Amino acid sequence: YYYFDIQGRTPGQNGNLKPSRKVDYEVGFQQKLSDNSALSISAYYNELRNMIAYSTLSKIATVGTYNTYTNIDFGTVKGFNFSYDLRRINFEFTAAYTLQFADGTGSDPDSQKGLTGKGINIRNIFAFTYDERHRLSFTGDYRYGSGKQYNGPRIGGVNILANTGINMLVTTASGRPYT
Repeated sequence: YYYFDIQGRTPGQNGNLKPSRKVDYEVGFQQKLSDNSALSISAYYNELRNMIAYSTLSKIATVGTYNTYTNIDFGTVKGFNFSYDLRRINFEFTAAYTLQFADGTGSDPDSQKGLTGKGINIRNIFAFTYDERHRLSFTGDYRYGSGKQYNGPRIGGVNILANTGINMLVTTASGRPYT
């Protein structure tokens, strides 16, 4: 308490911080299309509460202003997931698409530090830095079996690719803020 007005000696920690809370809601549907394939659809909604933010407190008992962390940030994440799975015959394939909207008052505790340092404590809702509007992911996997299930090339009667395979993962995303 003796160092409120001395630059660099202002207390920045806050022992009264509450833990951040996240409340999740999700509903989904999964349908078998054939013996080897399925389709999944889900929608989700997340509430982020008591998120920690850097704040400037002013006019505290005539000591002026000081910076500390408080529980004033909040946010929501909403989205849909669509996926298709083709289970292994010789080839396995998965395709997934996610549509997401993530926004709130701060992506991390220091996201508005530049404003609060000037004495401005504004809580505007904007896209989180990890907001990703569209995400598309494909996974493909091909495997050769062994023994009687082997269907690959043979050299001199030897199954040269028994128990081997190749796979590929392709992920693309768009709609990230600040890019």
